[in-house]
Formats: sequence, structure tokens, C-alpha cells
Amino acid sequence: MSSIWSRSSGPGSLSIWTRALQGIEFGDGTAKVMAGMTVKDMLLAAGERNLTIITGQDPDVGFGGWLAGAGHGPLTTIYGMGADQVVEMEVVTARGEFLTINNHHHPDIFWAMRGVSPNNGLQRSSQLMIKGGGSTYAIMISATVKTYPNIEVAILSHNYTTTPESEDFWNMLTTFHNEIPYLSDAGVMGYYYAFANLSAVIPNNPEIGIVSVTFLIAEKSTSEAQAILLRMEKKFRSTTIIRDDKSVPNFSQAWAAFPPGSVGLNARLGSRLLDKKALASSNLTSVLKTAMPKKDVRILLGNLVAGRKPVNNAVLPAWRSTYAHVIISKNWEIPSERDASWRDLPQHTQALIDLAPDMGAYMSESDPSDPNWQQNYYGSNYPRLLAIKKKWDPQGVFWCKPCVGNELWSVSDGDGIGQNGGKLCRV
Repeated sequence: MSSIWSRSSGPGSLSIWTRALQGIEFGDGTAKVMAGMTVKDMLLAAGERNLTIITGQDPDVGFGGWLAGAGHGPLTTIYGMGADQVVEMEVVTARGEFLTINNHHHPDIFWAMRGVSPNNGLQRSSQLMIKGGGSTYAIMISATVKTYPNIEVAILSHNYTTTPESEDFWNMLTTFHNEIPYLSDAGVMGYYYAFANLSAVIPNNPEIGIVSVTFLIAEKSTSEAQAILLRMEKKFRSTTIIRDDKSVPNFSQAWAAFPPGSVGLNARLGSRLLDKKALASSNLTSVLKTAMPKKDVRILLGNLVAGRKPVNNAVLPAWRSTYAHVIISKNWEIPSERDASWRDLPQHTQALIDLAPDMGAYMSESDPSDPNWQQNYYGSNYPRLLAIKKKWDPQGVFWCKPCVGNELWSVSDGDGIGQNGGKLCRV
């Protein structure tokens, strides 16, 4: 399984490739899923049995890395994060031991591996790098997760458009974010993107400001779902709404048919988890403008994927008060523009951090060079996580930036991210 930061690859590496670990076995309210399965694999298998299983958004995303990193998805507002679903794991530790871990057997590493470290860990010693799937604690072979009865879901695709770069656009974008807590508490989930000027992003398109949203509302008819959105839509000014609404009787089968996302983009991400207080801030419009600077293509991505059900695992505590996971993207066309884009990203991300200073970020979709990564990605769990890391992997077999235990090693050249890493030395 790959990583959005390329943490699963590196020069001179010896790879442990989990993609070949295939299979899913259904039990009484559970499914044992092999680490190499994709979201699409899981959804199709569950849909055939008229079941619901919690997965990520993109059908091509790998199960193992998504799960270990907490795992947000289209239904996590209702059922909790991906890591919250796990009742047992099979793993291979840094010592080469094959273990079954759960709340009764090796509960410390079981706690840590549910939500702590997405994708793959790397260890480089001279020219050797060992790559392990799942997390930097052990290689996940399988996970047994909860399943649920089939649910019917209303899927509402709404494009809200107005004059580009106008006050009406910023009012629309701000109002939308103000309304997210109300929508989420009413059972609304989904994904959205916003462009201040669509034609600046996609040539030959009209000059419009747009907020495009895919809303998901479980166990509601389309008319009932539309009624929930009406309060927000009445507040928009000079806005055109284009709707494509439908109800799907089997969510698993319907979501498996969604097209996968693009890959190979020249972009680097910054992000922040936003709580109710942040989304109600009187400074929200100013923050959004700073996060989407005019000198760039103004792009904002977002997720209505709250994971507020409390579970005793290593998921970043900020997820439990999250209403929106907001992402900004710094893009470049040619390699010479890359470094400037990387340098600019922190100042735009900082606007979101200042808006929600006590929250955090979703590691898999954020800035890998964040200097405050322990707090932003792990929060108050970090001291306990580091102690467990030292116990189960005292030699540092698994490593990545910025994963638990990263600070125990220094990178002699390069920045340790993806393909650019140098040799590792003990601190």
C-alpha cells in the first residue's frame, strides 16, 4: 500500500508488500479482513451479504494503512472511526513474532495500533530499509472489524455557484461552514470542495465561484434529506443550486461504484480538524481567505466525517470533537516551482491552526514537515504511544516521518520524507 507522503517507498528498501494478503471472512457481526484488501473489495463483499462495513472514501484506498491511521470515511459520523471498529488484529512484531492482539491479549500494542500510524514504516540502516505495512509498531496481517445491517442512504450532489471571487462567494463558503455542526448533528455526512473561480482551476469552464458537495444522509428519503439542507440554503446570497439527488437501497454496493481519485498530482497538503467553536468564529471568512491565497488557485477541500464516538484507542483525541476535516493544497506546474510552494504552505495552514489551536490534524492528509507533529497528529496520547513503541520495537526496526519514535533518529541528509530521505542515525 502506498502513502500520500510516499512514506511507503525509499531508495535501497527491502519491502514487505501487504497487497497480496487478500480475503475477507464474515462472522456474527464481524468480518476478518486481510491487510491487502481495498475499500472496493470490502464494500463489494459486504454488499453481496446485505451488510454495511466501515471504510474510507476512495475505492482504491488500502484497508491496512487507512485503518491504522484512525480511518475517516463516509459513514464514520454514525458508526465511529475505522479504528473504532476493530475487535482483534493479527500482526507480526519487530521481533518476528506472529501475534493475535485484542483487549485481552497484548492490550497495549492493540491500543496503539488502532489509530496511531497510517501506511507503512521505514527503517534505513546504511543501505538497508525494511518496510512494514500497517504502522510503526508491527506489520498488520489482518483485522477483525464490526459489521452492521444494510442501510439505505440518500446521496445528494449539490453545486452551489455564484460570482467568482465575490463577497457572495465568501458569504456562501462561510455560511456553509457555519452550518456544518447543525448538519452533522442532524445526521448529514459527506465531502466537498470549493473553488473561488472554477475557470482558474479547470480551463474552459465558466467563471464561477463554486462549493460542490456530496451529502450523505442515512435512512432518509431524498425529500427528508433535502429538508435538512433547507435551513442552510436559505441563507446563501445570489446563489444558483444545481441538484442531483438519489436514494440508494444498498450503500455498500453503491459506494463501491464511485470512481477512484486522481493520483500523481504535483501538490502538497495542509489540513486542520475543526470543532464547533472554530466553525462559528467571527473570523472564519478572513481565515478562509488566508488559507486560500489569491496568488494561488483558490482551492479548499473538506470532509464532513466527524468521529465523535469515544472509544479507548489511540485515535487523536481531537477527532472526538471534530465536525469538519479541512484541507488546503499547494500545487505547482513545473519542478522549479515546487520549493516555493513548500515554503508557502505553512503560513496558509497556520491560519487554520490559529482558528482551532486546541485541535489537530489528520496525519495522512496533512503537511509531513509540521514541526509540532507530536501534538497535532497524536495529542495527549503521545507519551503513552512512545513508551509502547520503545517496548515493542526497541531497535527502531520501523520508522517514518513523522511517526511515533521518529525523534529517536536523525536523518543525515535529505528531509526523511518519501524518496528524499538520507541515512538514519541514532540520536
